[in-house]
Amino acid sequence: MPLRSKLNHGIALSPDGKTLYASTVDKVYAWSYDAIEGVVNDSNRTLVANMSNTGHTTRTLPLSNKKPGIILVSRGSAANIDQDAARQETGHSQLRAFDIGNLGENSQPFDFTIHGTMLEWGLRNSVGIAEEPVTGGIWTVENSADQLRRNGVDIHRDNPAEELNFHGYLDNSAEKRSRGPRPAEVIFPSTHRTVRHQVHAQRLRGICYVPWQLESR
Repeated sequence: MPLRSKLNHGIALSPDGKTLYASTVDKVYAWSYDAIEGVVNDSNRTLVANMSNTGHTTRTLPLSNKKPGIILVSRGSAANIDQDAARQETGHSQLRAFDIGNLGENSQPFDFTIHGTMLEWGLRNSVGIAEEPVTGGIWTVENSADQLRRNGVDIHRDNPAEELNFHGYLDNSAEKRSRGPRPAEVIFPSTHRTVRHQVHAQRLRGICYVPWQLESR
């Protein structure tokens, strides 16, 4: 099967417009691109590999403007509720950053499960990713779980409360957020309860919705 028929998401251009990036369920590729002619070189390089899973198979590939040479790769869960995502070594439900600027022409591709910087773990399906243009903060929007019910009523179809998540900065200064009480201290000021989250209710540096009344699954 030709590679082009396997590409399913992740089209991005380098800042100079000379490199095109795209992905399959398993790999991230780069091609030399001629913007004037609108064509890519026949040969390609594999930048990131070993990220295949069922379920959510698209890979968003934003490039950082604040940290040139860094590409972000979002890998979703393998199922609606993915138990394997509880184990970090699977690479499921993770957002990682890779320094492709220092990847030599003959270098082996990065292995998604062990290389790069893990920015977040427990993201069920964060397809929308953006870098704040001034501060460089990394944000995602989450596509949360399907088939959720409360008191026998479906609550996932028309529920607008999808997460907007902040994941820190690519210079590792993730704690440069607004000072003050942490989210749990605001929401649960008297109890400070420890919550065991479902895989898609990830730890955040922001507000997290805790599904107290969701039916057990």
